[in-house]
Amino acid sequence: MTSLVVCDSEPRSSRILSVLLVGYVALLPYQFEIGNSLNFAPADCLMLLVLLLAAGQLKYRKPAWSVWHFGIAAIFAVSSLVAALRFGVIDGYELFNKDAGLLLPFLSYAAITSAIAEWDDLRRILRVFTLSVVLENIWPSEPSCCHTFSACRTRSRVTGECACREC
Repeated sequence: MTSLVVCDSEPRSSRILSVLLVGYVALLPYQFEIGNSLNFAPADCLMLLVLLLAAGQLKYRKPAWSVWHFGIAAIFAVSSLVAALRFGVIDGYELFNKDAGLLLPFLSYAAITSAIAEWDDLRRILRVFTLSVVLENIWPSEPSCCHTFSACRTRSRVTGECACREC
């Protein structure tokens, strides 16, 4: 079997990084609303554990990263600078959710490119992700209304609860 382009026959990553990555991928479809405009994603907690427990296993693999990755980060930085100069302040929401929130996809990309050493690793992770998406669609994490959100005329746009008699 041939190796992936991004790994160039490097040794397999540590077990802890692989386990955390599989857990991250399995939890990706799940997100829970815990406030008015605040969501909790359990997968994000696993990425924080990657930083704490497997940071030494993260590798910069030059073929996996391009100038576009760094361009995205630069655009976020420039847009924050423009907002600060234009409005005199950067809102906490923008700073935390947008700028700091960009670190999480970059961290997950670094973990994925570090943990995948062979095509079999990639297939395994894709199987886990596919299975978790199927399970989320079969058994949704939130109770659902008998209508879709757009078709339900009695659902409150503020609370999201349905007031129809069928639910």
